[in-house]
Amino acid sequence: MATESALDKWLMFLHVLAAMAWIGGLLVVSVLGARVRRTGNRDALAGFINSLRVVGPAVFAPAMLVVLGAGIWLVAHSDEWNFGQAWIVLALALLGAAVVVGAAFQSRSAIQAQRAVEAGYLGEAARRLGRWTWGMWLILLQLGLATWDMAFKPGT
Repeated sequence: MATESALDKWLMFLHVLAAMAWIGGLLVVSVLGARVRRTGNRDALAGFINSLRVVGPAVFAPAMLVVLGAGIWLVAHSDEWNFGQAWIVLALALLGAAVVVGAAFQSRSAIQAQRAVEAGYLGEAARRLGRWTWGMWLILLQLGLATWDMAFKPGT
C-alpha cells in the first residue's frame, strides 16, 4: 500500500495476529493429538477429543473469520491490491480449501472419534484421531502455502 493509514496498520495487525493464533493453534493441537493417540490411554483420548468441541468454535473459527475479514478489507481498501491478482486468488483458494477440509473432514473425524471413545472402542477412536491428525497436517500445509503466497506475493 502506497500510503498506509492507521486503519491499514490495524487491519494488517489483526490479520497477522489471527493467522498466528489459527496456524499456531492448529500446530499445537496436531502435535498434542498425535501424542495422545500414541498413549493409548482412554481418558487422555476422551479428554483430548472432547476438548476439540471447545477449541474449534472458540479459537479456530473466530481466528479464521478475522483472517478472512481483515484480509478482504485490506484488499478492498488498497490502491495496490485487487481481487484479480494471482496471489490474492491463490490465498483465497488455499484458505477455502483449508476450510473445506476442516468442515467436511475434520469435524466428521472428530465426531466419529468421540463416538468410538464413548462406545469404548479405544482402537477405533485412536484410528479416527489418526485420520484427524493427517487432516490437520493437510490444513497446516495449505495455510503454510497461503502464508508463503501472501509474504512473497508472486506475480506482482
